[in-house]
Amino acid sequence: MSNEIFVRVGPGETRYAMTTEGLLTRQFIHRAGATASLGAVYRGRIIKIHHGLNAAFVDLGSEKEGFLPSADAQVFDPAREKPKPISTLFSEGQTVVVQVQSEGYEEKGPRLTTRLNVASHHLVLKPSQPGIFLSKKIDDEDDRARLQELLSAKLPLDCGVIVRTEAREADAEHLLTEIGQLSQKWLAVLDTDTIRDAPSLLMDPPSPIEYLLAATGGPCDKIVTNTTGMQLFLSDVIENLYPARIGKVVSSKDQRDIFETYDLLDQWAALYEPSVLLPSGGKVIIDEAAAVTAIDVDSGGGFSSRRGEDFSLATNLEAAAEIGRQIQLRELAGQIIIDFLPLKRKENQNSVKRVLSQSFGSADREVRFLGFSAMGLFELTRRRRRNSFRDLNLTQGSSARQPLSIAYDILYRLKSENSVHSGQAIRVRCASSVATLLRHGKLKPYLADIEKQLVYPVEFETESRHDFDAFDLSVIS
Repeated sequence: MSNEIFVRVGPGETRYAMTTEGLLTRQFIHRAGATASLGAVYRGRIIKIHHGLNAAFVDLGSEKEGFLPSADAQVFDPAREKPKPISTLFSEGQTVVVQVQSEGYEEKGPRLTTRLNVASHHLVLKPSQPGIFLSKKIDDEDDRARLQELLSAKLPLDCGVIVRTEAREADAEHLLTEIGQLSQKWLAVLDTDTIRDAPSLLMDPPSPIEYLLAATGGPCDKIVTNTTGMQLFLSDVIENLYPARIGKVVSSKDQRDIFETYDLLDQWAALYEPSVLLPSGGKVIIDEAAAVTAIDVDSGGGFSSRRGEDFSLATNLEAAAEIGRQIQLRELAGQIIIDFLPLKRKENQNSVKRVLSQSFGSADREVRFLGFSAMGLFELTRRRRRNSFRDLNLTQGSSARQPLSIAYDILYRLKSENSVHSGQAIRVRCASSVATLLRHGKLKPYLADIEKQLVYPVEFETESRHDFDAFDLSVIS
């Protein structure tokens, strides 16, 4: 299958879209100034010990405090022992080196761990956790012995390494280069830790391109971006980490939106909607809430027992394949309940479960399938790592877009219009909350840069309705 990644760089926001045979399968939104991102390592300071939660709250220097449970602050065997009380591990005011293992969302801060890892495609370096841990899927004894011998002499002191399944096919030279790069990265963290006060960032999180490639596990035929600077950055990342897996990194010369050029605008816009249409005429309805995500399968014409179990099975199989894609694409996590059309026969339920499992692919290690409940609902859980698409773009408790999300769209459009209407005044019609963000809020510097190129200030025509989440640009004659 053909995998491609498209990277759209805009003022303050970069959007990544991965496609398989032209179908959007993964996305990543990176905004300037984002803190406590997945994989980042910090030197933090314990500001509160919470005995009831058996956890510590850690100042990372970001807007929200990090949450460090006792179980994630020590190495222990959960099958044989319980984690020690957090008060025996830390005291308030103490500094601690932690890594973000899941990003904060809504009112919650990021979840942290002291069991650090430095990951790449084939290997994961585990500081303070000695040993070589081979994937169970590497079952050939010769392969296991070869990898053990190759890596054992190259590990830094007091470090271990997880060897992923993909390492089985990698050549020795590349694996040695990879372990060397991971070791250098970890040594840089140690050096930085000795000179920086808490709170401070010690190691940047993996780049979005690294996350997308790791999440899918397969090769990528081409990466297309809209700026030369991003092309050079991506080429450097690929050359160092994935030289054998990626095709060309190219910069599009088209003046249009790169997502428009490659027919991605409609697919991206569909992510703002809760319903996904199925080819047969049915639809999948996604209701993402704080405690649980409920997904309903609708036959489209109304379910009737007279249409038979074969009809229900066909619709459910079609929906199951789409649901796996949507969960990964929208970064849905936590407890997920799916209300498929009723199925009485066990073999049909198993068929639906099999298709749903296959739709996630082998690279998604965070999902756990619980199966059909007594009420006929399918239950699964997926570990929360990143903010969902909804967290970043829609207002809590409604389907309206966040003003910040709309403001970034306007900035990108203004930047694009500059190449066509340079020297002409532009009017933007949008919600007053969006205009405030652009004119007086955190996005003011980006608007100021664009106005310098346009010559004339951007004129805003505001709409006071709080649910007004559209905008319009026009040239003032």
